[in-house]
Amino acid sequence: MPEERAFSEVLVADIMTEGVEVVKKSMLISQVAHLMLRERVSGYPVVNDDGSIAGIVTLTDLFILLDKISDEVEIDKAEGKKVQFHDKIIEYKERAVSEIMSSDVFSISPNIPVSEVVSLAAKKNIHTFPVVEKGMLVGIIGRHDILNAAFLYA
Repeated sequence: MPEERAFSEVLVADIMTEGVEVVKKSMLISQVAHLMLRERVSGYPVVNDDGSIAGIVTLTDLFILLDKISDEVEIDKAEGKKVQFHDKIIEYKERAVSEIMSSDVFSISPNIPVSEVVSLAAKKNIHTFPVVEKGMLVGIIGRHDILNAAFLYA
């Protein structure tokens, strides 16, 4: 049982997931999608070769890709091309995840109160936050972590 304290006193460092698995920018979209589904996670930080954060890829990015593919199929069909959704999936799944990741990453410090992250998540509609200290990724926190903490410390 956690020590008794108010939710407003809980810091990101108290609830973040450490030892974060990351994906490289060059990983294929199909590899990352498979990893998300197998591990049942909603996103991964994307890193450059030097380990610095390049972006984040989430299930939302995959859904945006599916929507884009649907639109492309409809346009192709309107132009008289015989294209199937499956064909477009095959075309995109071998592309680098850097093509679909969000490069505008909102990272947070491990030393800020979780209550501030709640506000950021709600106002900016962000689901996953890389936790960075001294320029290095030290953890990750998502909406599930925040909800769990809110009800654990309540």
